[in-house]
Amino acid sequence: MTILSAQKNLARRNKSSVAMTLVELMVAIGVGSIVLVIVSILTVFGARSFASFGNYSILSQKSTFGVDQISRELRQASGVIAWQTNAFPKWLLVTNANGYTVKYSLDTDRQMVMKKSNQPDEEVILEDCDTWNFSPWKKSPQTNGNGFVLATLPSDCKMISMSWKCSRFMGRTNSVNSEAVQTAQIVMRNKK
Repeated sequence: MTILSAQKNLARRNKSSVAMTLVELMVAIGVGSIVLVIVSILTVFGARSFASFGNYSILSQKSTFGVDQISRELRQASGVIAWQTNAFPKWLLVTNANGYTVKYSLDTDRQMVMKKSNQPDEEVILEDCDTWNFSPWKKSPQTNGNGFVLATLPSDCKMISMSWKCSRFMGRTNSVNSEAVQTAQIVMRNKK
């Protein structure tokens, strides 16, 4: 076989292998479409998960900050003056050994606020708060099995048990939200 005939055979093979058949083209388009659909679904799922984790992180951080602020003031409180738990807005009013009062309340803008009588403005403790519940108790938990006794008078209150639920909406559609629930039991140390 000569070099010339070998080149002709190679040229014939290259010409026939250059073109795709219709079946090969349809299979390539089908496989490519499936891959693109899977990639787009994973991208959307990943973006939503990332936004959700971001919301959970923000809510957790704000709830922790709120618990810290409320705990600090309630632990230093010398007594409860009054409360309202069965109507909106719910509020709790305590007095401090330093001579000022602190009022906690949940307003219509979904904000938990703290108003100290020695300061001119309210301080926002928590935003995006949907519910806030608290219960006044006569004493802290006992190990002898007596448990908790609900306080009926403000002067009997020694401990406040509270919980709240916060939520944030993701995206512009407001279709999915993130929620965080926080609970705390705070004993007033200065209460006699």
